[in-house]
Order: sequence, then structure tokens, then C-alpha cells
Amino acid sequence: MERVVLDTNILVSALLTTHGNAGIILKKVLDKNLAIVYTYDIIAEYEEVLYRSKLHLNQVKVREVIDNILELGILVIPKMSVDPLPDEDDRIFLDTATACGATLITGNLKHYPKRKDIISPANFLAR
Repeated sequence: MERVVLDTNILVSALLTTHGNAGIILKKVLDKNLAIVYTYDIIAEYEEVLYRSKLHLNQVKVREVIDNILELGILVIPKMSVDPLPDEDDRIFLDTATACGATLITGNLKHYPKRKDIISPANFLAR
């Protein structure tokens, strides 16, 4: 089963628009068609962002998604890289994907180096 790391913006998009590309990807994770990889730092970021009141997300649904990721996902402890990134908060996603050969799916490609394993939701689904 293909392993993926989901940038936080993918979960935000998936929860806002369930039938969009990010929503389809999250459904594939929840249906066990993709293996999601995470770290405790990624879960902490998911929680910090997804519970922001300005997003107006259903908090019960947010908890359900995070609990499913914890239950279904693969916990890794990656070695941290030192190459500079435009947003240091994104390092954990890159390092986690690199540690286990997962595809990093993000809506912010400009925050990451150009690599074939870092991809937008639309391009991921088009493959």
C-alpha cells in the first residue's frame, strides 16, 4: 500500500470540501486504500491548526479524523534534516516522508524542494 504524508493544508481542504481532491485523498486514507504516515509533531500541528475557531470546522469531525489517523496510520520518528526551508514548520512533513519513502501531498509546493515525491493533490490523483 502506498504511504503518504499529508500536509496540514490537505486536511483543512478535505474537511472544508469533502468532494474536492484533498477530500478524495483523505477518504482513501480512511478507507485504508492509502497508508498515512505521521509523527507526534504532525498530530500536534494538525490539532493546533484544525481546532482554530476561524476555520469553522466541525470539531467532532476533526477529532474523528485525527483519531482515525492515529489508529490507521504508521508512526515514525524521522531523522531531522538541516537544509533550509521557506517555512520551518514544514520540515517535519518533509523529514517524515523522506524517512519512510512516502509521498508528501501538499497544497503549498513552493514551501518544499522540487522533488517527484512531493506532489499536489490534483497531480497525486492524476497519477
